[in-house]
Amino acid sequence: GAVATLCEAVERGDHADALRLQRELFPVNQAVFFDTNPVPLKAMLALRGIGTADVRPPLAQLDRAAQERVERVLDSYDDDRWSAAAGWRQQLVET
Repeated sequence: GAVATLCEAVERGDHADALRLQRELFPVNQAVFFDTNPVPLKAMLALRGIGTADVRPPLAQLDRAAQERVERVLDSYDDDRWSAAAGWRQQLVET
């Protein structure tokens, strides 16, 4: 996935590529904090078919505005960027 690619770039000393990837991923990092964490993160994962957006009290579901913001961030990314997550989800289903 994109985060693993970023880590690999840092490991090989390619800081320019790592910075490019960090900037590319920054909107997702910001979206995690559109509301109390982990609520936005769970919503993002649920939108990609991984788990549910359900949270336990005292946390509450995202309000409509925050949900729409999260959706816009995810919509700005190509589906190929999430292929690692899809593969991970498939492994869970098969076990």
